[in-house]
Amino acid sequence: MKTIKIVLLSLITLALLVACGGKKETVTICEGEIVGIPGASGTAEYHAVGDEIISYKTVQNIPYESFGTDDKELVKAAMDEVSENFDLSDNVNYDYDYTDDTFIATMELKDIKTASSEEIEFVGLIIEPGTKISLKLTIDNQENTTKMVCTTSDKE
Repeated sequence: MKTIKIVLLSLITLALLVACGGKKETVTICEGEIVGIPGASGTAEYHAVGDEIISYKTVQNIPYESFGTDDKELVKAAMDEVSENFDLSDNVNYDYDYTDDTFIATMELKDIKTASSEEIEFVGLIIEPGTKISLKLTIDNQENTTKMVCTTSDKE
């Protein structure tokens, strides 16, 4: 009888693992130059379960000379004015910083599950029919429209 219970418990555990644990979280990182902005580079980081993106963050490094100047204060004044338009909601975090020669912009979609289509489009994600945001469609778009190279690995 004890053996039967152990076998049944093992089968139930196996069924739960197959049903719940079949999809691991992966991290896809795309890195490379930003097309159309000389000297600029960027990194996009996508966390996904299966084909569904669950979090997203991008960092762009743009040299001041790409703005046509090497004046940090001039770039800062221009970007402070433009960035006022980027305050869509509390769900989109747009932050920026300035080094001696580079403007650094960081954008993050905090809660993808509750994001509006406007927020999703703003950060450049691709919506698959239904409610999930497709990693495959997004990465295909990223690699086909930019000079970025993407690599995916299991989340540790």
